[in-house]
Amino acid sequence: MADVYHIDIVSPVTGEPIKSSIVGYLQIDEFNERTTNIVTANFTTNSTFYDRVETAITAQSYVIWELIALITGTYPFWMLALFGIDQWFVTMLVSIYAILVARSVIGWLRGV
Repeated sequence: MADVYHIDIVSPVTGEPIKSSIVGYLQIDEFNERTTNIVTANFTTNSTFYDRVETAITAQSYVIWELIALITGTYPFWMLALFGIDQWFVTMLVSIYAILVARSVIGWLRGV
């Protein structure tokens, strides 16, 4: 919400701008480049069919991994580390959250 008003939010512990940390962590430019390469089939640096297939599979798996990380909701937990919460505590929260999400997905698939 601060981006709309052009306000820079900084970490109270390190003084580092939070927007740049989040954007750097998400690597939006690389994510957009890979998805564009998948959609447009842009394989200018590859010469053989095998290289093109390998590049396509690598790009698609990168996109799938990022989508899984976004869908599971673990990115917001890592924002706590920017506010000075201990890394072990954030890791514990993410672990508990991942277990609960996995349990919910299994229940959803079983129709419980």
